[in-house]
Amino acid sequence: MEAIAQVRQHIQDMIDLVLGKKDEGSLRAHLAKSTVGTFALRIASTGLGFLSSLLLARLLGATGYGVYAYVMSIVALLMIPVTLGLPQLIIRNISTYRTRSEWNLMRGLLRWSNWALLTTSVALALLGAFVIKVLSNHFQPQAVTTFWIAMLALPFMALSQIRQAMLQGLNHIIEGQLPEMFIRPLLFIILIGGTYFFLGWRMNAPSAMGMQVVASGVAFWAGAILLQRHLPLSVKEVSPSYEIRAWIRSALPLLFIGGIGSINQYTDILMLGAFKGAEDVGIYMAATRGAFLIGFMLGIVNTVIAPTISNLYAEGDMKRLQLVVTKSARFALLFSLPLVLGFIIFGKNFLLLFGPEFLRGTISLVILSVGQLVNVAAGSVGLILIMTGHEEDTLKGLVVATIANIILNIFLIPFWGLEGAAIASGVSMIIWNILLGIRVHRKLDISPSAIGVFSYRRDQ
Repeated sequence: MEAIAQVRQHIQDMIDLVLGKKDEGSLRAHLAKSTVGTFALRIASTGLGFLSSLLLARLLGATGYGVYAYVMSIVALLMIPVTLGLPQLIIRNISTYRTRSEWNLMRGLLRWSNWALLTTSVALALLGAFVIKVLSNHFQPQAVTTFWIAMLALPFMALSQIRQAMLQGLNHIIEGQLPEMFIRPLLFIILIGGTYFFLGWRMNAPSAMGMQVVASGVAFWAGAILLQRHLPLSVKEVSPSYEIRAWIRSALPLLFIGGIGSINQYTDILMLGAFKGAEDVGIYMAATRGAFLIGFMLGIVNTVIAPTISNLYAEGDMKRLQLVVTKSARFALLFSLPLVLGFIIFGKNFLLLFGPEFLRGTISLVILSVGQLVNVAAGSVGLILIMTGHEEDTLKGLVVATIANIILNIFLIPFWGLEGAAIASGVSMIIWNILLGIRVHRKLDISPSAIGVFSYRRDQ
């Protein structure tokens, strides 16, 4: 009976957290407002992203959609060296600078990060275009053209991430996500629909990527306006101060984390394309679209609590930190469970939305869904370590998981294809969460998972 009462009380606490019924103006109210706003924005973004995937899959077919998805995966990997690990550093440092009123350092970090990312993004885009030109004989002509066009979007995407991180660090969490999560996908769909249904253009992967470049440029412009509007007046009035060595020293582990994390995330897609071809990539991407929905609420939670974790740790308030991370993890888990059951039972119906040829991804969808469920139940392990200055521990766990992912993909994809890639991805995700969960407990003496709240309450 006591356990049931604890569960009932915990559910009520989460409802209060979302509705903001208690302690107006407190941390609870701030998290509630940010959670509700981010939830609404993520719902819209996910819906728009899903709609654009359906349109592209229908208009391009499995092969054309596979080319587009393959190039976008490469772009996502290139974003790691381009962003230099700065977005998470900016969220953490801007939150600290705001608390300490260190406006000169805030302005210096903003100015330096803008120039650093602009330089690296342009240089890497030119290098990438040159490399693809040299290796063009090894790729389909459509893939080469699509990649060249994608390089135009690289600077816009990189600088947009900086603006988003700045706004999140300033606790304008919803506004920070608006350009990338709503404006860009909405404009992308408008461009797809307009050119095909009204202008009658025949869609292919290069033209779809061109529309993505236009949408990215507009999103960058909108983010710049929002940052200028919400940047504190004190920042605009002071002279910038720089701690470049300290920033680089802190950013390097985050850069490696981002790089290895993206390798881990996209290894299955890239290796599946290398072993099996573009059609299998297109089908697998449809399955990953569904699995992504399971981690939907955890992504919202991570976005909302990132600056809060940094603040509470800086204040030494470990009790409140424990409550924030465990309640957030359980809230995400309760949202995810029905989706997992739905994909296990109705996975074929979901994939049929993309077209009959995508039904081959049904088993992969189930496997990926189970892996994502474990990921959600484990909580925000990587984020907690990064926001508390323990990036090195995140990096070590991620290296082990990525190596396991690569090895499993090498052995499983040639024999089991789509299902082999899904097993490799799911197993590596479980390894990552186990290793990082152990490090969080040892370093911070808190439990990051969805069940951690019970052990914590017994100590109160």
